[in-house]
Amino acid sequence: MKRILFAAIIGLVFTSCQKQIDATASSASTSNSNTNNTNFGVSTAVTSETIKQGLLAYYTFSGNANDVSGNANDGVVNGAKLVADRHGNASSAYSFASTTGTNNISINTLHTNLVTYSVSGWFQKASSSVNNGGTIFAGDHPASGPGDLNFAIAPTNSAEWNAKNQTNISVGVTTETVPNKTNYSDGVWHSFVVTFNASTTALAPANFQIYIDGFLVPTQGLYKSLLTQDSAPVNSSSLPIILGNSQGQNNAFPGSIDDVRVFNRVLNQSEVTFLANEK
Repeated sequence: MKRILFAAIIGLVFTSCQKQIDATASSASTSNSNTNNTNFGVSTAVTSETIKQGLLAYYTFSGNANDVSGNANDGVVNGAKLVADRHGNASSAYSFASTTGTNNISINTLHTNLVTYSVSGWFQKASSSVNNGGTIFAGDHPASGPGDLNFAIAPTNSAEWNAKNQTNISVGVTTETVPNKTNYSDGVWHSFVVTFNASTTALAPANFQIYIDGFLVPTQGLYKSLLTQDSAPVNSSSLPIILGNSQGQNNAFPGSIDDVRVFNRVLNQSEVTFLANEK
């Protein structure tokens, strides 16, 4: 009798433990299933396809200045010379170095009448150009500001990303006064992304951001006291966008430029990192 009772008790304990184990395993399985279902089919990775969102133009400079995005915003080459790109491929980038300072690529069908904007690409500035600056990207300049989104490397090797106000003064951000700023006259290819993000309110330094080699660089306001005089969107005109020079075609970039993209949206850090590591 005692043996029978003892066996019954052991059986009950074993059954209870087994149910607890099964319940725990079921709970864990359900939790994992829910987690997998939440992430299934959802990818936050940036790819060569996702980066095309909002792409207005893309210039690989593979033998010419044609737009390969499919939007037919082809560039017209004025004096710029084909050179090797950062991978050593011949005739796959453009040099704008010039004794006259007028070399450029003009894009007649592309304008900057937007409240969100990004420009990306690569630049190489020769070590011999340490005291020379130049413009990489110049938006169209209206008769009355604000306008003319402009990205340049100044003679002091500071990076500047700005717009023009009504009195034709550049307002935006610069690395000019940033301690230990990078010297870009090193003959090395650097990736860049500049973004403009505004609304119909007054412009502020926060509307302009500069990324170099995949990192957001510290900047300070450029004539920031004048920014409040202007508001987005940055106006457009009939003038072409200029690559490798200013709108006045008197500030040619003393080096080479490659793989330029123009977007109608603001790129995020993951996308900036993707472009900086793009082969």
